[in-house]
Amino acid sequence: MCAQFMSISRIRPRYVVTLPRSVRKRRKVKVGDNLVWLPLSENEFLTVVLPSDRYKVLDDIMGDVQLTPEAKLAAEESYFAKADKKVTH
Repeated sequence: MCAQFMSISRIRPRYVVTLPRSVRKRRKVKVGDNLVWLPLSENEFLTVVLPSDRYKVLDDIMGDVQLTPEAKLAAEESYFAKADKKVTH
């Protein structure tokens, strides 16, 4: 990690964390983007910024494979149905 870009955030009530301005500007994070927190160890996380347009992310991951809007919707509905079953059981 480069010390000149190190920033600290405090966890406030209700576990709200503000991204430091230097991080927002350097990584071009926007309101509506999603942060994915991947645990590396008990005290370390890797944070990945995903744009608010989840279909753009899906398209980037899949490369040349094209999905119709109907296929994207079906995949999303299937995902949330499976997630709902896990939460309710």
